[in-house]
Amino acid sequence: MRPGLTDRFDLDRPMVRHGVAAALAAVALLLRFWGIDTQPLWFDEAMTTHIVHEPDGLDFVHNTPPLYYWLLRGWTGWFGIGATGLRSLSAVAGAAFVWVTFHAARAGIGNRAALAAALLVSVSPIHLYYSQEARAYSLLLFELMLASWMLWRLVAKVQFGSWLGLVLASTAALYTHYLALLPLGLGYLVIGLSAPAPMRRSVGRALASAAVLAVAALVPWLAWWSKRTPFEPSDMRWLALLWSQLSGAGAFASSFELLLLGGEEGRTPIFLKQFTRMPFPCAARVVAEVVAVVLLMAILLRMRYVTLAVRQVTIQCFVLFLGPLLGLWLLSFVNPVYCPGRYDLIAFPGFVLLLGLAMSRALAARPVATRLLAGLGITAVALVIGAKDLRYFAAPPATDPTGAIALHLEANVQPEETVVLCGTIGLPVLAHMYQDGFVWSEHTCRSARRHVEFGCRLLPPALETAPATASRYLRTLEDGSLATEFERMLASMPPTGVWLVLGEELRTNGRNVAMDAIAHRLFDVLHIHGYAVVDSDSSLGVAHLLRRSGH
Repeated sequence: MRPGLTDRFDLDRPMVRHGVAAALAAVALLLRFWGIDTQPLWFDEAMTTHIVHEPDGLDFVHNTPPLYYWLLRGWTGWFGIGATGLRSLSAVAGAAFVWVTFHAARAGIGNRAALAAALLVSVSPIHLYYSQEARAYSLLLFELMLASWMLWRLVAKVQFGSWLGLVLASTAALYTHYLALLPLGLGYLVIGLSAPAPMRRSVGRALASAAVLAVAALVPWLAWWSKRTPFEPSDMRWLALLWSQLSGAGAFASSFELLLLGGEEGRTPIFLKQFTRMPFPCAARVVAEVVAVVLLMAILLRMRYVTLAVRQVTIQCFVLFLGPLLGLWLLSFVNPVYCPGRYDLIAFPGFVLLLGLAMSRALAARPVATRLLAGLGITAVALVIGAKDLRYFAAPPATDPTGAIALHLEANVQPEETVVLCGTIGLPVLAHMYQDGFVWSEHTCRSARRHVEFGCRLLPPALETAPATASRYLRTLEDGSLATEFERMLASMPPTGVWLVLGEELRTNGRNVAMDAIAHRLFDVLHIHGYAVVDSDSSLGVAHLLRRSGH
């Protein structure tokens, strides 16, 4: 490549190179801690709280590997299980991703692209979001980019340090998410094939041994998981429902938009906190997407005019981006796994590298007019991303009654009484109680600090062995068996006071006749067993019932 601005700043000098990477990571860290506790914890984050807080919480890791939860357990032991403590590990991993993106891009695609890619990801709306989410995705992205960096280093020179880094990064990624196998496999293949002819045998041996060790390391966990997990294939039914709404082109287009700009109101297929309710000008979104597509098309159209090395790295970046998406898409015809805005994040490292390469190539184009147009286009994309980031940080907190519900229960439930948390509201309420020092175990909530103890049940009872499987709750709503499940639960509970907590889906106030009918049947069950309402708070969906005399 022709020497450019970054070359004149001597990014090849270790001190300058590491200083730039550290500065970008520091800025990224500040952005990722900005307002990190503004939005309330939602259901998936409440599940994370449950796993890291409960003594037997790892038994509930039902569809993902455990590395993130192992790390978060130690992390929250130091920083607490409040929103900041839970999310800050993701924030640190997000800043580390910016750092490793710079080094990986520099090793694979050059100095200019390294700076462009690192700057892009430092302000990426979707990456900011997952860096403030108590889930494993920020850690996964760091591990995948680290693996790409080690692959490029290994192809350039077979060294033990690079090989060991690849083994550790690959193993960590597989222990963070099973879908990491897709981008890792593609990376091993497409980057490994770029090794110079004299080195192909030694590189092949190094890659084969690294892959075998990483996969073999996962076997003990899989053996343990297969015996202990409460997971059922039907628990992922929500993915099948999502896939039924997607088409091939629609899925890829949705992923491209989300990876570039994050979500917005009416265009986010899954729940992404503030993105889900964030309005954004259509014109701004279209401008950013069109410019990004033009930049990517430009490097394809110029493939025959560039050197073999540039052509090779361009193909690598395209495969690292589009390959995982195509893999998810094809797998979904057998077992739906394509989830725009979540599982397609495995393509995000390739997306960042590819767009960084496209930007750097456009800004290095020979005609001055082309460079000016590219600069204007990239500035427009930067302005749109900046506007999205401003809206992201300025979004007001979502309404969250679960904290108030937890406080209400902690203050009013008497010993020997039982709280019944219905459906998806259960985990978020328990998460707030955990933050107040409670432990949920053996159908009981206890606080040693407050010397408080009372019964705690999740309805339907299937949630008590697999709290994250909301699909089991939805099935009871659909087939009308929730009331029957409640009746069985009630028969096993002590004949004392009951606190019934209903989620918003059962408190529609006439907007959904079917859901209102289910809620009424729950109270009918209580009345049949001799319970009467003595107090209720309709705003919280909490009702306190005591047994009538004579029952």
